[in-house]
Order: sequence, then structure tokens, then C-alpha cells
Amino acid sequence: MDLHPVQGLAHAEGMVIAYLPTEKILISADMYSPPAPGAQPPAAPSANMVSLHRNVQRLKLDVEQHVPLHGRVGDHAEFLSLVEARE
Repeated sequence: MDLHPVQGLAHAEGMVIAYLPTEKILISADMYSPPAPGAQPPAAPSANMVSLHRNVQRLKLDVEQHVPLHGRVGDHAEFLSLVEARE
């Protein structure tokens, strides 16, 4: 497990993300939770989602799944569709 400090996050100082490189799983809190099945996705990405996206890019993490501490597990393609199309 790799731990990385999150840069550029206004939510809380000292936040980290955990990354499991073999499994390609990103674990985070309060930055992104996939919408519930059938729920309307957000109209725009939150500042926390944008920060998470930028940190994944900065760290060059090969993510397949997001495991938020609050919410359901989601795949990275879903995250990208929510962030990149509206960033």
C-alpha cells in the first residue's frame, strides 16, 4: 500500500490517499463517492473531485477502482466521465 499526501485540496490539511498498485485500487475519503445506482450524477465535479483527479494524474497512478470510505465502490472510467467532461 502506498500513501500519498493530497496536494491542492481545500477540504482538509494533511489528507492522504491510499493506493494498492497491484490491485489498482485508490482509497480516499471525502473527495469522491460514486453516485448511487440510478441516481443523477452531479451537474459539475466538486472541487474535491477535481483535486483528486489532478493528484491521480500528478502521481501517474494506474487506477481501476475507487474505494471511498463513504459510499460504494466505483470504477475509474465512471470517475473520469464525471470529472473530465465537466472540468
